[in-house]
Amino acid sequence: MLGLSLLAFVATLAAAAPSEERVSAPRARATQVFSLRDRTHVRLEFTTLVPRANMDLVATTETRGVPTRRVHRIFMDAARGLFYGYDVGVEPGAAPGSVVVTLGELSDDAARDFQTGGWRDYCRACEAPRRISSAQRFPKPQPLKVGETLSIDLLADEATGARVTDRLVLGAPRRKGREVLPPQDFVPEDVWLQLLEAKLYVNGEPVYSDDEGGVSVQGELVWVGIPGKGRIFFSLVPRAGYPFEKGAVLTNDRIKCTLGADVYEWIAEGPIVTAGPRGPFEAVQSWYLWILHDAGYPVAPGSYVAGAGFDERAENRLKQP
Repeated sequence: MLGLSLLAFVATLAAAAPSEERVSAPRARATQVFSLRDRTHVRLEFTTLVPRANMDLVATTETRGVPTRRVHRIFMDAARGLFYGYDVGVEPGAAPGSVVVTLGELSDDAARDFQTGGWRDYCRACEAPRRISSAQRFPKPQPLKVGETLSIDLLADEATGARVTDRLVLGAPRRKGREVLPPQDFVPEDVWLQLLEAKLYVNGEPVYSDDEGGVSVQGELVWVGIPGKGRIFFSLVPRAGYPFEKGAVLTNDRIKCTLGADVYEWIAEGPIVTAGPRGPFEAVQSWYLWILHDAGYPVAPGSYVAGAGFDERAENRLKQP
């Protein structure tokens, strides 16, 4: 594990002894999966260690940029009306299977978007939070191999020394064989959708060039972002409490749906649910998908974003009473 210290000393954390045991904040966990221009698959898994009194700390991540990926990592302390963030840039490394991680100040655009409304995804009843400003000095770019962990001390109480530490796991070690999960009864709600390097086309035209990769995500409920149009959740079945509609068709390696006057199609590098035909068979099954359009979700131009499951924003803004 590599460790860095970027401490912004503030007096807003809950009072605690420096030796107090820290725990992982459950609402600060996040995962970002994407590919770089050399087709290196990167999985960033974020966990945050906090004093027990700060377990309600919330964090979000947003990925922007192609082919250089930049992740905006933002923390919100709703009880005290504060937020803090930093940026993580990821590029291919010089050695095969390596990446270069660059840490820096949270971009002005990301800070402004969060302060002018993004915070409502995590606390609808709160007032607009105030940004914690700091004069941090960020280290030089860090070369890392996929699978290594980077530990970053972010915040500390100047009186008590209590710290908030973010941990990034960059990818996962390659397995020699596939993981086979225990057998279970077939239930549509539990069937995974798998989008591998899925490219987006609008009205038949590609949104990005071939060398810019695509989105990769897996889960029984997945979502993908559309620059300027929010994001769409896909599911094989409707989900209780959410206004899903039957509005897409899945055929082998592609998903197609219509929003307004535009036709959107994602084409993946492989089957999404069921295998395609292999001689002598020629037929291909098609399945209806249930969709939920989150039109207000911010997706910046030039960004591939995707995720699995319902997040805090979905529960706060999309879930019906």
